[in-house]
Amino acid sequence: MIGDRVRYDGREKGHTFLMDQLGPYVEWVRVCPEVELGLGVPRDKIHLVSDAHSDAVRLLQGERDLTASMGEWTRTRVSALRKLGLHGYVTKTRSPSCGLTDVEVLRGGQVLRDGVGLFAGQLQAVWPGLPICEETDLDDKVRRESMIAAIFLLHRWEHRGGGLEGLRRFHQRHQLFWIWRGADSLEQWEQRMQGEVDFLEELEDCYHAWMIDLLKRPIDDRNAQAVADFTGCRVTSSRRDTALLDLLRRTLYDERPELRPDRFFDPYPPELQRIGP
Repeated sequence: MIGDRVRYDGREKGHTFLMDQLGPYVEWVRVCPEVELGLGVPRDKIHLVSDAHSDAVRLLQGERDLTASMGEWTRTRVSALRKLGLHGYVTKTRSPSCGLTDVEVLRGGQVLRDGVGLFAGQLQAVWPGLPICEETDLDDKVRRESMIAAIFLLHRWEHRGGGLEGLRRFHQRHQLFWIWRGADSLEQWEQRMQGEVDFLEELEDCYHAWMIDLLKRPIDDRNAQAVADFTGCRVTSSRRDTALLDLLRRTLYDERPELRPDRFFDPYPPELQRIGP
């Protein structure tokens, strides 16, 4: 996806957005289960196979059963990735190792598109807080925006600064951002961050869990409308576009100056905000 020749047929199939637009802002950690498992390039294709009456799925390359070796490698690799503190992960669509949905499974003599890649499934199971998507999700503007915003949000969280003051600043800079991501109310956090806090680590863990839950929710036009309602601004369009952002900025300039620096307006680098469609 980022220019490496790791496909089974040896061809390069890069994704333009990942390589040219997002690439300058992130540090890639390259992972290819098949290559790291020693299957080589080029190689015979691998397939997911399941008995018609069982949910168990095996990974086969011809007659060779790779299920156990892939499972062992996956556990080791995911453990290593967690130590790196990734902020996001992009998988290969419909890959028998990395696909998140619609992966082909040979079941009862029929090929069905209802599988999940063995590596991707394990990654999601043991790391539910990691923003993850397939590369084809990035071709959709709303899904791409959601994924990029999550990646840069987790980076800011990691560098928020220590102590209760760091948590307070982070929250204050993301009030509109959280409304945009589907938060029903922010009052609970404002109350819990008042005064002295006896169990800061516990509070940070709860806030992080709440934050991850919001990042998993889909974004639609109602989210931007909720932001407009929160600020008391009347809008004719509920899309998070340039017109809405400019209108909100003008409204907040005089009426809600404390919200002007909110990360809703710049959840990721401006160069990425200008990318179509």
